Amino acid sequence: MNKVSVMMPAYNVEKYIGQAIESILNQSFQDFELLIVDDGSTDKTYELMQVYAQKSDKIRLLQNDQNRGLSYTRNRLLEEAQGEYLAILDSDDIALPDRLQKQVDFLDKNPNIGLLGGAVEYFGEQIVAKRMNVFLPPSLLACRLLFQNVFSQSSVMFRADLKKLKYDPTKPPAEDYHLWVRMSWQKEIFNLDEILVRYRIHGQNISTLKREILLKSVRTTYLEQLERIEISASEKEIALHESISKRALESDFETLKEAILWIEKLWQANRTNLVYEKEAFRNELCYHLNYVLSLFHTYGNKAYFFLKEKQILKEIILTTTYFKFLLLSKSKEENSAWQQIFQLYNRVR
Repeated sequence: MNKVSVMMPAYNVEKYIGQAIESILNQSFQDFELLIVDDGSTDKTYELMQVYAQKSDKIRLLQNDQNRGLSYTRNRLLEEAQGEYLAILDSDDIALPDRLQKQVDFLDKNPNIGLLGGAVEYFGEQIVAKRMNVFLPPSLLACRLLFQNVFSQSSVMFRADLKKLKYDPTKPPAEDYHLWVRMSWQKEIFNLDEILVRYRIHGQNISTLKREILLKSVRTTYLEQLERIEISASEKEIALHESISKRALESDFETLKEAILWIEKLWQANRTNLVYEKEAFRNELCYHLNYVLSLFHTYGNKAYFFLKEKQILKEIILTTTYFKFLLLSKSKEENSAWQQIFQLYNRVR
């Protein structure tokens, strides 16, 4: 049995799949199988796969009887994979040469981590290369999943015992986000603060073609996470939660009040149920409060008088080292609302 199974779904990617395959075959770590499932391609994708398979016994090819879709194909890969660790590389992306070695070394040394990702570098059509990574301690990374997907699919590697969870076929095209969330409920998760993969941006990316369906799928994943802390969120609350996570709040006074009250609701729900580690959740909420308050402080005394009556100020903001630093770092020239919040902080502490 190979140490790693690299799983690659493929559909009509004749332009890119050669680079993807070669990036795996040329890895510094060589104890792997490359398992590729063709999902009924109508171009030359499968023929190219066969050419590579004839040259390397590390490649194992499968073909769906017809186009079955990405969730079906990914689940078939999970069923067929035989490695101790399972890695994903989509057929239009490129793994850096030491990607597998770095992840295997980390998982071998950290048996508490079940799911491991890393940074990716975007490249492709009309884009200047940029880096994407959410690098946080495991307990805080699990909290961040409540607000956003913290993993790039092509960068992940996970332990084989997690493959039983499978992709939910009702959640495309955010079935990956939904799976990472469920994995985080069973084991700790982590991201390496290193670029492991080059992620290709092009007109056929799933997120580009199915954006509205994607947003709906993300919202259902929010709902499932909120239900774990016993919050039955309304459509309005989910939309507010999404706006906070995307840093896209309307800056009117009432919306910002609602955002603060929503964060307070999250805090109180987890304080009762302790689904998330308490201090990690406090810091995660402070991260989002900092954003909301950066908009809210422009309302001056009106903002101050609302905030000073809120228990959230004492329980979340003022007891968090991160936020104390932000308050203490304000200059004397800051507006009056921040000065009053700072003074309130001094009285409470």
